[in-house]
Amino acid sequence: MSLDPYSTSAYSAVPEHPSGNPSAVDSTVILMLQQTRPWVRLCSVIGFIGTGLILLGAVAMVISGVVAGSRSRGGMPFAGVTFLLGALYAVMGLLYLFPSLKLWRYGTAIANLSYSASLDDLIRALDQQRSFWKFVGIMVCVILGIYALMFVGFLLIGVGSLSSMRHI
Repeated sequence: MSLDPYSTSAYSAVPEHPSGNPSAVDSTVILMLQQTRPWVRLCSVIGFIGTGLILLGAVAMVISGVVAGSRSRGGMPFAGVTFLLGALYAVMGLLYLFPSLKLWRYGTAIANLSYSASLDDLIRALDQQRSFWKFVGIMVCVILGIYALMFVGFLLIGVGSLSSMRHI
């Protein structure tokens, strides 16, 4: 061991890649991602099917609301509610579509990485995965916010009901 602080060390800060190409991705990394790809595709396909079923239910609810509203003379009281619930279902179905698309793109990026073994394709795959989790995280926060607002609203309705009962 040399006492010269300016001499090069036997240790290299950049490890040697087995293939000799530092921009190639290690085969173990590719294998791990390849093993997740079928599950990513399965979840994506289930998401697409769920989106289709939700949208089909939304169309059925909207149509039944319109038909029920048009057939009744006095206006069926729940026809408008059925129509609004159908519209809400349609929005919910579209929200299911985006994570399914992101998972599908992630699976495609894994397939591309399997063929190329390039660092650029690994970065693309991980970016697709990041995009999926970002969307899911934002949706969870939004849903938790809606739940909190609903809780406060129900609490206020309950307190209002109790105070009106005391006056009777």
